[in-house]
Amino acid sequence: MHALKANTEYKIVTIELAMPANLTYDEIADGLNEILRENCDEKFIADWRFPFHNVWIGPNPEEGEVFENR
Repeated sequence: MHALKANTEYKIVTIELAMPANLTYDEIADGLNEILRENCDEKFIADWRFPFHNVWIGPNPEEGEVFENR
């Protein structure tokens, strides 16, 4: 689902989310699609994609570390 309009400029916003490792890519995509679909219209979210990355966090995690280790 998308709300892209021809001949229209869009801003690309990158959001990083840390999610439990026991979730499959399909579970993550399904959950995020459900959330995003509610706001998919020409006024706010026009389209999206999910580039996945796996990271490993050591024994003493610090805030933000999950985003620095990929």
